[in-house]
Amino acid sequence: MTGEKNKGGRPSLTEAQKNQRKEYLLQKLEPYLKSGLSVNKTLREAKVCNSEFYKFMTEDKLFREKI
Repeated sequence: MTGEKNKGGRPSLTEAQKNQRKEYLLQKLEPYLKSGLSVNKTLREAKVCNSEFYKFMTEDKLFREKI
């Protein structure tokens, strides 16, 4: 052990896991957005967490552009 305390909670995602999750969300949201629904209605219909979506929107320019 390195002497670091376990802070508890869920471990952070790796970059590969984040990229996989973003692609999954894009595939899930795409049909709703293409049908003309607003982002809020799309998130509700696709059952996607607002905080996760907006976190990716804030952190990733490419994700934002794809949306």
